[in-house]
Order: sequence, then structure tokens, then C-alpha cells
Amino acid sequence: MTRSFAIIILVAVCATAIAAEQSDAYASADLPALSREWFGADYKTVAAAIDSGTIPLPRFSDEAGAKLLKRMTATENLALAQNKNLPIEGRFQEILIIAPAAQSFLRAYLNAVNRGEKVNAELAALIAFQLHLVAAQSRLTDEFLPTAPRDDKYAARLDGLRLIRSAMTNIFLGATTSLSETHFYSADDVSLMLEAMADTLPAARNMLAADFRSELRKKLEALRERMARPVDVKNLDRMLTELKTI
Repeated sequence: MTRSFAIIILVAVCATAIAAEQSDAYASADLPALSREWFGADYKTVAAAIDSGTIPLPRFSDEAGAKLLKRMTATENLALAQNKNLPIEGRFQEILIIAPAAQSFLRAYLNAVNRGEKVNAELAALIAFQLHLVAAQSRLTDEFLPTAPRDDKYAARLDGLRLIRSAMTNIFLGATTSLSETHFYSADDVSLMLEAMADTLPAARNMLAADFRSELRKKLEALRERMARPVDVKNLDRMLTELKTI
């Protein structure tokens, strides 16, 4: 056995051992089931487990971590909040629980980037989920505001609306910036984020200020000149058409 081959075998054995330890950590952490939709309380539980270090930061390169990430970023988890057969107050509360947990996930991966770890695919998936989350918030806001009572809580509700608009602006700005960071994100990552942006802009656009919509359109037009994949160009054109119809 050559020395180099022995090193390869050793690395493979270590990687397998680490993966087994991570799977055991997920299994023993009393996490919500991955086979069902998650609700706000589930997101809160997983965010606490990651923040406390009870479970390792999930990676797509690890089988157990990949399954957890796919559930964390599944848009079907937002279905309950958008079910118009349920009272809107409860649906809004559901979103208000999910949103900070999703932000906590993003911070954890950004901290990993600062440590020099390669988590581009994980960040791209979380950004895509964030876009769908703010779009759901926008739909709920459009549904709720016309019926909101002009009581002593109305001013607080308007403050909440401003926070939602700020979050929406920031996530679209951050996603647009990420599209240019091809030294970090792969072509598949870029396509994933672009598709999420194109899918969610129709719901979010009315919550974006006019001057930001203009800024966003210019940034997207510049990006379009550099995109090689036909599907990416198609999604950019979808957004540009959407922004021109306002």
C-alpha cells in the first residue's frame, strides 16, 4: 500500500466517522420529524438546537444534514400560514415565529463563512427560502390590512408593516448581490436564488418602495448581460417584466 493511498483511506475513514457522529447528534436531539411539514414551533426548536451547539450545523455533504436542510428550506412549511380557511391572526403568528428562526439559520451559516467554511449551497437554499417567506408575509399583509381595526394597536401594526417592508427590501437586495458573487456561489446556487426571486417578486413587489424597485431593475438589467444559462435569463426577464408593470 503506498503512503498516498493510505492517506486517502484514512481521510475516508475519518469522514465516515464524523458523518456517523453527526447523524447520532441529530437523532438524539429530539428534533421534529422530517417527513412532515414544519410549523413555527418546529423552527424554533431547531434554531435553538443549532444556536446552542446541540446539533452540528447541517451540511448538504452529510446525508443526515442534507435531509434536515431540505426540511428547513421546504416551502411547503409555509402552507399553513397561507391557508385562507384559517383565521388570519393565527396565520400571521405562525409567520412571526418562523421568521426569526430562519434569520437565526442565516446568521449561523454566515458565521461559518467568516470561519472560512464553504457553505455556499446551504446559504443559497436559505436565501431562496427567505424569499418565499417574505412573499408569504406580503400576501398575509395584503389580506390583513384592509380588515385591521383602527384601534389602539393600529399604530403598532403599521410599525410591523414597516419592519416587513424593510426585511423584504433587504432580502431582495442581499439576493441580488449574491447573484454577482460567483467566486463563492456555484452556477446551480445562482439559478436556485434567481428562480426563487422570480417566483416571489409578484407577491413582494407592492411592498417594495418605488425607488428601490427602480434600483433593483437596473441591477437585474446589468446582471442579465452576464448570465449564460437560458433558464437564468428567463427568470431575469420574468422579474424585469414584473418591475415594468408597476
